[in-house]
Amino acid sequence: MLRSVPRGRRTVMNGRHEPGRRTRSPLDAVEDHLRDWIDRRLDGLTVLGEDAIRRVRGWVDVLLDEIAEGGAGMQAAVGGLRAATAGRNPVLGALAGLVSALSVAARIGLAVLVAVALLLGPLLLVVLLVALLVAVVIGALRAAGA
Repeated sequence: MLRSVPRGRRTVMNGRHEPGRRTRSPLDAVEDHLRDWIDRRLDGLTVLGEDAIRRVRGWVDVLLDEIAEGGAGMQAAVGGLRAATAGRNPVLGALAGLVSALSVAARIGLAVLVAVALLLGPLLLVVLLVALLVAVVIGALRAAGA
């Protein structure tokens, strides 16, 4: 095999020296051996890198399938992560992800629950204020009678 070596070094072809050129030094053989060794190691690393990329792609595919078919909890987590990486409030993103994963019946039930809470919220506040006023009056009467 004829191999060219830079800087005017001689090459050897099939164990015979080419006429008019100097012979190769032992350092040239070591250099060639090291180059071959490094090339083999780099080829091995390339194979390992391709294998790692294949594995990561498989994991990502499984994760995406799980997210696409996953439940409301998975959708909420993904929505929160998307919002957090976009710089928005992750709680609102998780809530949006949760709602997007719910069925139509569950969405209707959630809407009714929120509407009832909004309608009964002021009434509950009035009831709590009346209870507080009664407690204050009872406390004042006990203090005045004692």
